[in-house]
Amino acid sequence: MTRSRTISSQDLAQFPARPLRKGTLVYRAHRLGVRPLHVYSRLDGIYDLPAPSTTTYAALDLATAMNELMAPAAGTSRTITAREAEKLVVTAMKIRRPFRLASISHAKARAFTLDGHPLSETDTLERRRAWAERLSESGFDGVVFSSRLRGSTHIVALFEKFNGSATKPPAVIHGVPTPGIEAALMSGFSVDAKHARSQIDLI
Repeated sequence: MTRSRTISSQDLAQFPARPLRKGTLVYRAHRLGVRPLHVYSRLDGIYDLPAPSTTTYAALDLATAMNELMAPAAGTSRTITAREAEKLVVTAMKIRRPFRLASISHAKARAFTLDGHPLSETDTLERRRAWAERLSESGFDGVVFSSRLRGSTHIVALFEKFNGSATKPPAVIHGVPTPGIEAALMSGFSVDAKHARSQIDLI
């Protein structure tokens, strides 16, 4: 049985890490007209750092990005309407520098506790944000964690600490965005051009 430890900065040197190399492609599914490199600094996301530092979320593959955005609406039928899909794109972005990420989903991560509570991906938002802040203070550049919808795939939350000047985004747009219908089909969804969402939900 793994023995849990209350974390300190020194303990976190042993926290499981995963590199994210410069040039790696990451993906964001988003609505047309919305910037793909949206960053968070208002504690809206699950691993947000407090302002003025920022956190950027992205998936490590196109299908995960699309599922994170559309799977809840698609339901068990995994069907989205053509109108819904046409309003979306998936943008690929290239990481601009190396990141050292804390691997939240790694089995060894469960050995660490914060204020007596073991690390859990289903923990409260407040506790997960506290983890993000402590990991950032200990030298990690972000976290990588399992997708809530595709457990074998991963999401990254990339930290950018405020150093007195404007922070650069962690990635740059790469290539042309994938249109929503194409991205949906690539991600295992059915696209219905005949029915509205209210009709699909009744089928």
